Amino acid sequence: MQIEFDAFLDWANKRFSNVLIKGNEIRLNSVFAEDKGHHLWCNPSGGKKGVVFGVYHCFKTDKKGTLVNLVMDVEKCDFYTALRVLRGSARVTSKELVEILDLPEKNINNKKNEIKLPECCERINKFSNLKIHLTAIDYLDKRKIDFNDFYVCYDGNYKNRIIIPYFDFQKRLIYFNSRALHETRLRYLGPPKTIGVGKEDVLYFPEIPKDKKIYLTEGEFDAYSLFLSGLSSAACGGKNLSDIQASVLSRFNICLCLDLDKAGTSALKSMKTKLDAFNSSSEKNRITIIRPAEGYKDWNEMLIKFNKDVIKSYVEKFERPFDLNSLGDLNEL
Repeated sequence: MQIEFDAFLDWANKRFSNVLIKGNEIRLNSVFAEDKGHHLWCNPSGGKKGVVFGVYHCFKTDKKGTLVNLVMDVEKCDFYTALRVLRGSARVTSKELVEILDLPEKNINNKKNEIKLPECCERINKFSNLKIHLTAIDYLDKRKIDFNDFYVCYDGNYKNRIIIPYFDFQKRLIYFNSRALHETRLRYLGPPKTIGVGKEDVLYFPEIPKDKKIYLTEGEFDAYSLFLSGLSSAACGGKNLSDIQASVLSRFNICLCLDLDKAGTSALKSMKTKLDAFNSSSEKNRITIIRPAEGYKDWNEMLIKFNKDVIKSYVEKFERPFDLNSLGDLNEL
């Protein structure tokens, strides 16, 4: 059991009235239903699927998810704060996180360092360094990306790079990535590892999601391209989906929008399996799939060639359920 029963019960007693215990379940007045009856059933052991972060199910509204997501929703807090609540301790140690998430210890750092944008960094539309700012604007204009949402560095370790900020659901800066404007072997560069946050710990959202559905891409500019096309989107930063990312996404319906290449095709099955493992919902077609049109590697390439309305129409026409038992030729999706 990954979530401590007594820890969740203690939290529930502080946040809900008239808590009921039925065997290994804790039943609450649902925060999702108007009549507030004991419709919210919570199972810290993860239910039939043994979901690693426990499960809840509101039988009045049929809303489902993990207990981590429930605490995040009620407390309006981040993943790690919710996890500390459910582990019954003031702090979660690196060793505990390794055990819970089954991640290499080098990826875990419990030290809280404040995330800041790099030095000598400012919004692209500020024009302090005309040459670098104009170069950044030209680069993004060619990709049909709105430069007003991004930064650029005019000196320091990230000189001549576009800075892509990451925000959590409370609009706090939690990470950043950078894209070089010059020829270099390292096109993308994130913060130093000493901050204790890696790209596998975060998701990039062009805008705080307002819908239950998320269109998940690999890269930030692909997510931004879908966002410009009127779709709620996010980027996971590559071909792999971490446990932390899957847990955050478990509250949403997901459309996998990976690149149209062999690596993207290979990653689809592992991402689907990971997303299923972190969600207790039996909702039909919770995970769907759409690939860029033939001849285009990713969504930004499509945006460059076509307009945003064409992309949205294409997605609406060709998005379909993702069934592991009948994948067929994924390159034709």
